[in-house]
Amino acid sequence: MCDRCKSKPNSDGYPLLELGPWAKNKLHYLRYYSSLFTNGMKSRWPETVYLDLFAGPGLCTVRGTGETIQGSPMIALSQMPPFTHYVFVDSDESHINSLNARSQSINAASEKLILPGNCNNSEIINKIVNFIPPNALCLAFIDPFTWDIDFKTLRALTGSRRVDIILVFQIGGIKRAIESNTTSLDQFFGDDGKWRKLVANALPNQRTRSLLDHYRHQLSSLGYLGQQYPTEVSVVNTKNVPLYYMVFATKHPRGQDFWQKAIHHSATGTRTLPGF
Repeated sequence: MCDRCKSKPNSDGYPLLELGPWAKNKLHYLRYYSSLFTNGMKSRWPETVYLDLFAGPGLCTVRGTGETIQGSPMIALSQMPPFTHYVFVDSDESHINSLNARSQSINAASEKLILPGNCNNSEIINKIVNFIPPNALCLAFIDPFTWDIDFKTLRALTGSRRVDIILVFQIGGIKRAIESNTTSLDQFFGDDGKWRKLVANALPNQRTRSLLDHYRHQLSSLGYLGQQYPTEVSVVNTKNVPLYYMVFATKHPRGQDFWQKAIHHSATGTRTLPGF
């Protein structure tokens, strides 16, 4: 659960993650898709897994209003029917401690793995892989602060498994990464720096589209379907400027159908992709 702003104390003694008001749209899409996922697949898949690699403390507060809302872990935990297994990872130990406390009494019949640490760490990856039942259907929500999810991590976690992915593709971060010539995007795209040539050759208003298409091409190497429908949806700030895009990937057409329903179940709808 990102938008990593500052944490504030809650009445339960644990921190709330402060988010911009636009994050409510992002969480709306997650909630709606998760509901379609668990309800639509319950009769076909006896074991379902929710993965949250940047989980946060579970509860959030909205900047400007003070409203307390569920973060991504609590949204997933509140689904009925529930997922049979949950995996939560966060590098902030205070977030993990908070999530442990807040999730203890929710869906007690489901198995939970709550891990402090970097989701790209090989030890963390191995624990997750060993926890997931071999024939489970999975949903991974990946909401990094910038580009903190390595492509090799996705490769290790998805492998031969059925894992639907909802990934937050940061826009502001990519501008800074390109300008600073950082290697973080090399790990994110997993392409030995080929993305640099795409940026150099693209027109300024086509760079976002070029990099999104390139990331989709990388996902296709893991067995994910091509882009048959518009599958990215933008989340904008209060000035209507896109902050990030939610990218969806699935290995089955049913997942695409669910995502189309989710992204059109919104007052704002989908948006076209500008360059930067």
